[in-house]
Amino acid sequence: PVSVKRHQADQWTSLVGERLVAADKKDLTQAEANVKAEQGSLKTISKEIDTKTKARDEKQKAVEAAQLAYETATKQAAEAKLAQEQANAKRTELSGSIKKLDETILELEQKLAALKMQKVEQEKQLAAIPNANKLAEAAKSASEAAAKAQKAAESKQSELTAATSAVAAAQQKRKRGERRLSELTADATQQKRVVEDSEMRQAERVKTEAASKALADQSNASDRGLIVLGGGQRLLTYSEASSTWSLWSAAGDWLAEVPELRAQPAVVASGQSSLLAKGPDGTLTSVRFDPTRWQLTRVIGSAVGEGPFADRVLCMDVDPSGRYLATGGGQPARNGELLIWDLADGQLLHRIDQPHADTVISLRFSPDGKTLASGGADRMIKLWNTKDWSVIKTLEGHTHHVTAIDWSVDRRQLSSGSADATVKVWDIETGKAALTISDLKSEVTNLIYVGSDDRIAVACGDGYFRVYRTDNGKREIHVKLPGGYLYALAGNQEGTHFVVGGATGQAVIVDNSGKQVAELKDSE
Repeated sequence: PVSVKRHQADQWTSLVGERLVAADKKDLTQAEANVKAEQGSLKTISKEIDTKTKARDEKQKAVEAAQLAYETATKQAAEAKLAQEQANAKRTELSGSIKKLDETILELEQKLAALKMQKVEQEKQLAAIPNANKLAEAAKSASEAAAKAQKAAESKQSELTAATSAVAAAQQKRKRGERRLSELTADATQQKRVVEDSEMRQAERVKTEAASKALADQSNASDRGLIVLGGGQRLLTYSEASSTWSLWSAAGDWLAEVPELRAQPAVVASGQSSLLAKGPDGTLTSVRFDPTRWQLTRVIGSAVGEGPFADRVLCMDVDPSGRYLATGGGQPARNGELLIWDLADGQLLHRIDQPHADTVISLRFSPDGKTLASGGADRMIKLWNTKDWSVIKTLEGHTHHVTAIDWSVDRRQLSSGSADATVKVWDIETGKAALTISDLKSEVTNLIYVGSDDRIAVACGDGYFRVYRTDNGKREIHVKLPGGYLYALAGNQEGTHFVVGGATGQAVIVDNSGKQVAELKDSE
């Protein structure tokens, strides 16, 4: 039975490993798809830059032509204005001269003929000068043409500026795409290494499973020693294959391994639950067999006097390696408490300051032991890095206490239950709730993933036991159980049976169809 149990554990580890490898390969496929998509995007952006550069060059030519037209029109307008000014000056000068000549004619009769001829000549000159209105109209038309040309030049310049900006923006976009492509390529390379490492670890798991199966296939029954204890109520057998002593009931049920007996002893005397053995060196050893084999190893804290906890311990969990014990609690409505202990010697390793704004109610280590999830009365879920106990991210969405947490075996998903009568399924990478189950009638008190499936079992305060799928939220089991307010829930690794207990002191075993198959109660 010890070897079978070890093989079952290795088999479970191998199954979880397959899920982890599949998840890592999925991440690799996505990373490679991202690289391919970004490469296509860069090609499109390059074509876009070529098109926009060509448009910019055409706009540049148009601006230069408009600027030349503007300069020509401005020059013509200046020439027309100068001609107008010269004509006006000449007209004023000639008009004054004619007036003086009229006066001179009256005074100088003797010069009349010459003066008349001079007058006729000057009148001809005056007639040759263009009409003042026409000159004004010509100057106005030239000014309007210059203004129009200036406006056209400004429009073309604006178009050139826009085209230049478009080219610059496209070039920046290409640079961002190139940086993103570099990042995605590095991510894909890293993901390939993750998959290779994951596959290597999985190969080791399979190898370990095969070795443990070979050991489990060997009999744990007696092949060297057999001791019948007093009254025939207990049997001790020694297996040379596993070098262990095992304790059996008279009915043939395996009870426990007996580590106190290291080799085949010489029995001096035996009772129903005890044995006096003599070793090779003549030393006598007394061994007492507790039928349950449960022994208190250590107590952390004290029921009296000052202890390490601020208030009640509301939750705890042991990491997969068996090294750490995490405990949660705190003072209600004041602050949360999250402590990390060395399970081997009971020493406090780390105290996380202010992990939550209220008491910590639920804790769960991830399957790989790299992350610890905590849920609190402050309605938050926090993910902690077990290397340095720093917070990785905070998941927000519940409107009441977070009462239960559990991880999927591939560590990509986490489910949480709350006193707000909802269950949320979280995508760990995005930190967003991928699914919310809200058809519950009471607060969620406990939940666990069913084996390695995408399903969760849920216990609630209304006395109902439920099972849901985490991919679509479909409810598969909905059954009322004895126990009243249900809050205790556990299941086997295969996901075929569950133990559910409640406030009345009753606990029952339920199969994966929701059928109650046994009731657990004190035999006394």
